[in-house]
Amino acid sequence: MNKANHQFEDLAEGGDWSFDWRTYFQAVLDHLWIVILCLVLGIAAAGFLLLNQEVHYSARSVIFLEQDKQRVLGKNVESVVDTQIRSIDMVNTVVETLKSYPFALRVATRLQIGKNEMFLKSVRCEKEMPDKQAAGMLLRMVSSTYREATRLIDIVATSRSGELSVILADAYAAEYLRLILEQRTTATRSAGQFLVEEAGRLGAKMRVSEEALQSFRERERAASLETMLTQAQFRVSTLITDSLAAEKRLKELDDDLKIVEEKSSDADLLLQLPSIANHPAIASLNTAIGTQRDELDFLNQRYLPDHPIFATATNRLQVLIESRKDALASTILKLQATRDELRAQLVTLTASRAEAEKNLLEITGKSIEYNAITRDLQTSKALYEAVVSRLNEVDLTKGLSEESIRIHETALGAAPIPIPYIKFLALGILGGLGLGVGLSIGLSIIDPAFRTVEQAEKATGLKVLTAVPLLKENNPGLVITSDRASVVAEAFRTARTSLALTGERNQRRVFLFTSALPSEGKTFCSANFAVALTQQGFRTLYIDADLRKPSVSKLVFGEHLKPGLSDILIGTASIADAARKSSIENLEIITAGSRAPNPSEILAEDALAKVLLEARESYDRIVIDSAPLIAVSDTLHLVQLADAICLVIRAQSTHRKSVQHAVRLLDELDRPPSGIFLNMLDEGISNYAYSGRVYGKYGARGVYGDTRAGIAIK
Repeated sequence: MNKANHQFEDLAEGGDWSFDWRTYFQAVLDHLWIVILCLVLGIAAAGFLLLNQEVHYSARSVIFLEQDKQRVLGKNVESVVDTQIRSIDMVNTVVETLKSYPFALRVATRLQIGKNEMFLKSVRCEKEMPDKQAAGMLLRMVSSTYREATRLIDIVATSRSGELSVILADAYAAEYLRLILEQRTTATRSAGQFLVEEAGRLGAKMRVSEEALQSFRERERAASLETMLTQAQFRVSTLITDSLAAEKRLKELDDDLKIVEEKSSDADLLLQLPSIANHPAIASLNTAIGTQRDELDFLNQRYLPDHPIFATATNRLQVLIESRKDALASTILKLQATRDELRAQLVTLTASRAEAEKNLLEITGKSIEYNAITRDLQTSKALYEAVVSRLNEVDLTKGLSEESIRIHETALGAAPIPIPYIKFLALGILGGLGLGVGLSIGLSIIDPAFRTVEQAEKATGLKVLTAVPLLKENNPGLVITSDRASVVAEAFRTARTSLALTGERNQRRVFLFTSALPSEGKTFCSANFAVALTQQGFRTLYIDADLRKPSVSKLVFGEHLKPGLSDILIGTASIADAARKSSIENLEIITAGSRAPNPSEILAEDALAKVLLEARESYDRIVIDSAPLIAVSDTLHLVQLADAICLVIRAQSTHRKSVQHAVRLLDELDRPPSGIFLNMLDEGISNYAYSGRVYGKYGARGVYGDTRAGIAIK
């Protein structure tokens, strides 16, 4: 399926059928009578409403939200009295309360307004009404508003009686003060009762917590659990430190003694081991040996080796070295003993550490219970003290006479409300215009016909080869010869150029004109297009293939001439016999000829193909005017013989579904139209252009003559 069918499917499902502001404007102009009618009706309705308007009277009372406080109890008590009415939320609450139905019911009940004659007369009721119904009436008669940047709320009552308006405005203000007083009294009483009950509950809970704490101390014999916990933590930390030190020392001894076992004959290596070198006996001998060696070095500088003093010093050094060897063996034995002692000590420390950690865990477990009891006691005590303090404050503020809301201004009288003549008239005019414009645009949107080039192209997926403007004359004939300077003539020259650019040049010779329905102007378009070809120097043959309702002969010659195409197809005439020269240079015409009893059958035969093949040898261009696609099947036999198929659509008339069906028929034959001739396009809709986008202003009078030209011939 080609692009055109896809476009039509989208259109059938409510696809894009866009309009720009110029299209809307033209839609209004096309239906200007609707706009004027709606405007007149709007003005008439406004006048009717004004004539039936009654004078209403408005009265206003004002309430003031103040915050003055009696400073006799300090900040805590002031916080109880201060309601923070300056908050915008609080102000809105007051306004909404005054507007509510329950409050209106209070006023109606208080005034027994449903029995008041002035009220009944004002609402045009002849009998008494219940309070609930009267409250509903009051909601429409009384309003409340907040004055910005002030603490004033206006209560405005409106009715047909000035006296009633005053009564209602004052009654609303007074009733709200009563409501506030009732709420405050009820709240104070409820708060006091609640605080007393809460104080008793919290006191009992606090006593239970104190008894639980005392019972815990007696059971655990722990006057100060915090001290026990600190001591236990210190004991565990100390044992951990001692154990780590013993483990470190034991590891050093194990490492050194292992080397001793492996290198027992290497005295110099053993003396370098930390455990042996740091032993007091070895360290003392090492110091003495070092000192003796320093002395021997000094004597070596003054005496010869054989000198008695030098020899004595040498012997003394040797004695010290031998003593260190003896001490080395003794030290190794002591280190082994020390290792055994450290092992025993580490076992003892580990056991003590485990016991201390167990004791710490026990104390920690007790502290959890202790802390829970203590925390519960502290919470209960704090809440109890807060409730008792608040209870005392409520008792002290019972006698205070602070009023946060008071009547600022009573309704002194009622003033008549001016009738808004200008407002009613403006609403009537604007409403009428809006309704008229809306109806005009709505009718244009639901219009099933094509009103612009843009709509036709977007809906069909085909190119609009030309848009032929609407003509003034009913039977204009060959406009392209009678008024060559007109926009209509230029439209056909544009079509000639557009078709010349489609396909290869040697394949653009046979042009078939058809339409979806009759009376769309295909004969008018095909005839003028044929003349446009002759004006370019082409020898053109114009064939009337609409054998059911021929009109080419009458259009060109003024009468039905024979023989014609039907005679050629049945074999009673030749092309030379039927082709007639017209008054237009290079244009010859084959009329429909004698009436054929079976047009579809003779067009379906091969004779027509032979006729066109013979005509191609004698003529440069061939233009065929055919029957409508939907009305009959005649044209379907011709489409395979044409090089270009031109679909004529009558603007503002042809239904889009009909065009859809015609394009589908051609698409099924794999012969989609080469383009569209949009005929009889109203110049006012789009200035012979795309939704208001003008081709140019060259069609104005004085350039190409009168732009209003063209109508359908068939």
